[in-house]
Amino acid sequence: MSGLRGATKRRPEPIPHLTEGACIYALEGLIRYSVDGVVRDLTQGAWMHTPKGSVHAFSNPHQATAKALIVLTPDLGAQYFLDVQGAAFRFAERQLRVRSETVVGQPPVTARPGIPRARPEPRHR
Repeated sequence: MSGLRGATKRRPEPIPHLTEGACIYALEGLIRYSVDGVVRDLTQGAWMHTPKGSVHAFSNPHQATAKALIVLTPDLGAQYFLDVQGAAFRFAERQLRVRSETVVGQPPVTARPGIPRARPEPRHR
């Protein structure tokens, strides 16, 4: 099940379905969905099919959250979701490295659990 939050200026890129078809079923809210250039606004209970070999795109141009059930056939398989999880973890690690800053007079804080913090160097008097 997927959830699309309120309106944003950023729209997902069109997605090609080269080896699988898909069906989207609107559970709540309103979803703007297009298949090969045919655009429909799907309200609760409406659905649309994406045939194998087609390109689809979706958005939520409204403020309310929309939810949909998306079924792919044949199934993408578990490896797809493991790959997505790995990509998400790599992205999060990069963000943590970028955002970690050293505060003046404080030892650097590590972003990864299990790595001990750096000890402050002794001050010479």
